Amino acid sequence: MPVLAPAQPADVQNVTVVQGEEVLVRPEADWAKLVTAPGTGDEHPVLSLEARLHVPGSKGGGCNWVLRVFVDDQPLTEMFSRPRLLNKAPFFDFAEGKYHFSWYREDHQAWMTMFADSYGTNTSGAGRDAAFLFDLNDYVRPGQPFRLRLEYAQPNLPAILKQEAPLAVRDVVVGSMEPQAVEQLRERILSGDKGRRQIEVSPEADPSEGPGERPYEIVRANRSEDPPAQVSFEALAGWQGTVFGDAEVAVSASRAQRVWRNQVAKVSVGACQSFVLELRPPKPVPIPADADTVDCWVHSNHLYGAGSTPVELVVTVVDARGACVDLNTGPLRGNYWELRQGLLPALRSARLQRPLSFHSLTLSSGRLVEPVTMYLESLAFLKRVRQPYATLDRLTRPGFPTTEDNMLPPAKPTWKTTAAATPKGNGAVFTAAAPDGTLTYTVVPTENGLSEVTARFGDGPTFQPMAGGALELAAPNDTSGGRARLLGSHLVGGSLVTKWALVDAGADVTYQVTYQLRGRTLVVDVSCPGGRAQGLRLGKVSGLPQARGIEIPYLVMHRPPTPRVALGGNVFCSVLVDWYHSNCSTVDTTPAADEPGEDGLALNGGTVYNPLTDGRRNELRDRVLVTVSPDFHDTLPSVATPRSERIEELAPAMFVMSSNFTPRFYRTLKRYGLNEIIAVHFAGLWWRRAGEGFAMRWRPRPELTEAQVQRYREEVRGLGYKWGMLVNYTCYSALNEYWDANKASLTPAGQLSDGWFGHFDTKPNAMPELAEVVGKQIRARYPTDCVYLDVHTNWGADARDYEAGVDGAGTARGTILGNAACLREVHDQQHALCSEGICRWLYAGLADMDYAQWAEVTKPEGKPLLPDFDLLRLHPKQIGTAMGYSPTCFFSPEGLEAYFKDPGNGTTHQPFYHYVAATLAHGHSAMIGYGYFPTLARTLHYYALLSGPQEDYLPDTVADIAWYSDRDGTFVSTSDAVRTGVRGAGKLRVTYAGGQVVHVNYHATNTWKLSMNGRELELPPYGWLIEKPGSLLAYSALVDGRRVDYVDCQRYAYLNSGEKPATEGALTVDGAVLVKKGKPLTVIPCGDLGAWKSERCEDYPIFTDRLLAAPPADRGVKRLRLNAATLLNVGPAATVVVRCRNEQGAVLTTKTAEAKGVDLAPTPDGVDYLVDASP
Repeated sequence: MPVLAPAQPADVQNVTVVQGEEVLVRPEADWAKLVTAPGTGDEHPVLSLEARLHVPGSKGGGCNWVLRVFVDDQPLTEMFSRPRLLNKAPFFDFAEGKYHFSWYREDHQAWMTMFADSYGTNTSGAGRDAAFLFDLNDYVRPGQPFRLRLEYAQPNLPAILKQEAPLAVRDVVVGSMEPQAVEQLRERILSGDKGRRQIEVSPEADPSEGPGERPYEIVRANRSEDPPAQVSFEALAGWQGTVFGDAEVAVSASRAQRVWRNQVAKVSVGACQSFVLELRPPKPVPIPADADTVDCWVHSNHLYGAGSTPVELVVTVVDARGACVDLNTGPLRGNYWELRQGLLPALRSARLQRPLSFHSLTLSSGRLVEPVTMYLESLAFLKRVRQPYATLDRLTRPGFPTTEDNMLPPAKPTWKTTAAATPKGNGAVFTAAAPDGTLTYTVVPTENGLSEVTARFGDGPTFQPMAGGALELAAPNDTSGGRARLLGSHLVGGSLVTKWALVDAGADVTYQVTYQLRGRTLVVDVSCPGGRAQGLRLGKVSGLPQARGIEIPYLVMHRPPTPRVALGGNVFCSVLVDWYHSNCSTVDTTPAADEPGEDGLALNGGTVYNPLTDGRRNELRDRVLVTVSPDFHDTLPSVATPRSERIEELAPAMFVMSSNFTPRFYRTLKRYGLNEIIAVHFAGLWWRRAGEGFAMRWRPRPELTEAQVQRYREEVRGLGYKWGMLVNYTCYSALNEYWDANKASLTPAGQLSDGWFGHFDTKPNAMPELAEVVGKQIRARYPTDCVYLDVHTNWGADARDYEAGVDGAGTARGTILGNAACLREVHDQQHALCSEGICRWLYAGLADMDYAQWAEVTKPEGKPLLPDFDLLRLHPKQIGTAMGYSPTCFFSPEGLEAYFKDPGNGTTHQPFYHYVAATLAHGHSAMIGYGYFPTLARTLHYYALLSGPQEDYLPDTVADIAWYSDRDGTFVSTSDAVRTGVRGAGKLRVTYAGGQVVHVNYHATNTWKLSMNGRELELPPYGWLIEKPGSLLAYSALVDGRRVDYVDCQRYAYLNSGEKPATEGALTVDGAVLVKKGKPLTVIPCGDLGAWKSERCEDYPIFTDRLLAAPPADRGVKRLRLNAATLLNVGPAATVVVRCRNEQGAVLTTKTAEAKGVDLAPTPDGVDYLVDASP
């Protein structure tokens, strides 16, 4: 490749230096300047700069797309056939040809930046890696002012590199060039690009291709094309294609996939390092003069990368003077037909000269590990007129939140709070006196209202909970805000009110901070009118000796990492944002850390206020809850949700999620004694594959009829099981019969907000109405007992819709309240619901159940227990299932591999017990599915270990949580266990108000000796003992050196002896047995019942059923004896009748025996035994 032009060639005129000296741009701080474009007439404004990623010692040995350039908040993008980067070819070879990179990547909307400690490297062969010269003619005209902004496009990169790695920029210059000089540079760089080539666009479809089906949702709803397209890909004669990069690309007509027309364009791209394809019509196609939007229907098998880089689709239009503007529709995300929409930014639109024409369509991607096939249907250019669904009705049945205090940690009646003015009179001292000590918060408003707050408990250290905290402004230029100035303060009614000014660009921005003590929580309310604030930074805990952060399982605000609670100086401290009392877009917890940095320990991040579609931000209104206490529980937020009405009804059941109709599988479970099952069907009821629509559906997929779904429902419910299906209202497909773009969420840029693959996010305030409409259709055809409401409880404190004029737009509160109203509607329509549960605490009780996913940056497998927030705040409201939807949620990849090596029987597989022990410790219920279908013997084992205990503890509340200290020989509180490290030993005791006591030995190697009714019991690693006098005894304990599992509850008794015979209660077994109580007894030998096998479902052939292969002849039971006298409450010498039954329930043999000792010998055909007193 020839050495090309420097950053400032000689023919750049009217040069203005914007920034000469080096500036460092970091992820948290952009650089910006107000600039006037130089030049006159037809001259092209240009921008030159030098940029590198500052990595000491590096000479260009690495690179990434880090430099993002904005012109009036519009990203500077690339046109590969008409480059805007004028001094480098679009692509370059890196690492001696090992990689083939583009200087610009559309999915990042950023420019490649070399890792270097100087500006003089030439790793790319372009002459000077750091030098960039951009043509701005498509963005701004000579004489027009604009805001130039540089952004760090890869905010996670410093963490990956384990160093600061700022973006270093210098010599930022604007100038102008004659159009001919610009074209000469373009020709030069394109001629030097060896990867650029023309390809043939074949207008003929393969004659062997039959016409593909149209999307069945569109056909069913009898939809027609709306709006009509100006550009179709039905006739490709005269179209031209240009390819950049190393991919093999082919374009031809096709009938294999269709939407509105009988023929489309098929684009095939082979595996590659990178590619760009530009398709151009025979001549520019005129589009409506007022068009500001393009809708593109496209089909792909890309599924948002699926291990590759996403394919981006950009539509380019050209104005009367030849200026081009790109309408980026975003990445292709589906595995089916999807709508992509691109917008013409208002400011760019105003600078264009009408008329406009369609110029080209560009598909681009980085690395593709597999070939990708795409089908292009049409482009419709239109003037978008939004009539958004604008209202957000509050919940009324019951209210949510249930109290205006919302997250405020509960106060104890023994705490007495006071507030008094500080000696200088402009601050306040807040005091909470209690029997265990006095807490003091001191506020002397000298800095900004947050950083100077101090706390002290008793005679402990004085520390700052929010050191470095501050209000952050959305600066319009290169200033970042001045120092805060106190305007005034006064103490009234126990509240300190302070008013501040923050000087920015000469204009005062005022804000108010109010402080009030509630219990041990300092409530800090911050408000800033005018929409100038972009967030509240909460700073770090500073001055707390040996501070460390404590992860709180299930306290997920938006995404991990979750907020931490600080421990240091024998006190705990939490700093939380109350989402209900905030207008913020997002509660950002990503800075939260377990270990302190040089300037303190980050517990939280703060709030972020993103602009709405009209460019304005919501007025800042945030409530911060600062809590300090020696009691860990005092720092946990309240959960102001109603208690589920269905807990008692659902408590005994195991939740089963299946992707197939499996009638024989459920009949087998029932035949083997599993009576309490919630049988739910996944998305396969609605779709044939991922990418098709699955949300807001009541019609089954084309291969199923409504009658078949009704029949399957009746089959499952006929077994006595609860039946349901997946439903969803967060994911909105443009194929759906209820599609209305006005009910789809918008991003701050006004784009339709992407959701699940091929779907958009539904407006939170539109979801309840859609749930009602679709729910009524479902209820009329196949009423449910319990549905799985997919995704919903994964939506946390994060705004989904930014459309100006919509109630709640741009706020996390709007998302949560709209979502909560939807949950209540689904509950009303579908009886009970289980949801996905990443942000489960926000909706506990509104969802009757959820997948209890302990979501963090690392999987929970290797972490010590801390179930307190779950047990004390969530458990009273609803049911959590297992430790997520499957062991996948709990184990690391290595741990999961070990888990799935389970032999399917016996008591030796420790990962199985690890999973069950965690479930019991958190007070959760049983669940299988999502690929986790253990052998029948293990399924019975798992069910038996959990169903009886959970039936009792799920409706109950926790009275006490304690940890055994070997050093002290006694149980200690969670607070002391966390302080001293006792928690790491994992010897947990949970006492429920109703009397059940759960001991869990949550440790991988250590055992724990306990006393049970005068009998010493040794718990193995991940063993347990559960007792409730008179009604429940369950343990997984060591007996004669091996693990034995036993459960005796109201409904059944279960004994698994492990490797040799065991006796407990009325049972003696060498293997495993389940005894269902009642008259008669049902005795099910279940030591080893063999494996499952898959077969095509007879009645529903599109599905695969799960059948039991031939069990071992002895059913894994070498000896089985029971004391029927005890179980039937008859005399020891009484005679009992024993009937052995086969799979169909027919009696094979009948015998009599003495009640005190009934010996049973399992046979190949005998499934169970009925044992009853002789008449």
